[in-house]
Amino acid sequence: MWDYRGGSGGWIELGLQPVLFQQNGHPLYCPYPLGVAIPAMLLSHAFGASLVEALITAPGFAYIQKHHQTLLTALGEVASGGEVPTGEAQALPLWRWFCSLSRA
Repeated sequence: MWDYRGGSGGWIELGLQPVLFQQNGHPLYCPYPLGVAIPAMLLSHAFGASLVEALITAPGFAYIQKHHQTLLTALGEVASGGEVPTGEAQALPLWRWFCSLSRA
């Protein structure tokens, strides 16, 4: 199972650094309180890291979908509990893909 504690604990750790570790009243590592650390981490990951992740994941998934389709369908019978019909998938035009996203 995926362990989320490491990633979600980072912003708490950064926000608590000034409280826990001080020398002569000055923070040793991260001088920002939780009220600054949490929004900064949230916004930078929501608008920065997620876009980079999408730009890396989408071509990788497209490559696997085009060249190694069995990797995506190998567990179909296990998940459905029976036989899964196979066939040639139709390509969805890009404009229809964006329209389907706007309806969700």
